[in-house]
Amino acid sequence: MPPNAPLPSEIDLCALFAVSRPVVRAALEALAADAMVVKATRRGAFVAHRKEELDFAASNIGLFGEMIAKGHHVTTRLIRLARRAPSEREMIMLRLPPGADVVHLERLYLVDGQPMSTGVIALPASKVPGMEETDFVDRSLYATLRDRYGLAVVKSERWLEAVIPTPQQRALLQLGEHTPVIAIESLGWLADGTPIEYYNALYSTRDRRLHLVVGSTTGGSL
Repeated sequence: MPPNAPLPSEIDLCALFAVSRPVVRAALEALAADAMVVKATRRGAFVAHRKEELDFAASNIGLFGEMIAKGHHVTTRLIRLARRAPSEREMIMLRLPPGADVVHLERLYLVDGQPMSTGVIALPASKVPGMEETDFVDRSLYATLRDRYGLAVVKSERWLEAVIPTPQQRALLQLGEHTPVIAIESLGWLADGTPIEYYNALYSTRDRRLHLVVGSTTGGSL
């Protein structure tokens, strides 16, 4: 059934599947808990709009690589690319010595023509010489790091929060006023423990949601 299509009434579902009303209600509650249906008071139940799940937030494959692997058409719009002095936060996170520069990359990501994410990435300029001259339109950063510089992000630490975008960010993502987005602050390391990538990005969850898998722990409790 397509999104927003009404489900049969509880009585009709009972007749269709030859089960009792409590069974139908339990099934609908389970579907609602899995975000597969939406229940509206005095209106019944409807097929939910299923959001695509994104796994990049819990991995090191990157948004660009994941969406292409899933068959989407990914394009990017370059906002800014330059070599410059780091901010105080960038210097701390990337453990930069005094006088060091960063390559600053700011882009808008579009998936199947629709704006999905905008972000600012900082990399130690000493690790990526000449990157500020790279054409980053529709180019994967992780693939560039791997193929041109022999660098691979093997571990990342990320912080997520819901925020209201600025008017400029809202215009880039084509969102309505007061529409929240997911903000991710991320720090990526090389295999030898050197921090290589620090970014802040905003993600629209209008059509997608972030999916994270947490490994089991032993001996812990809340």
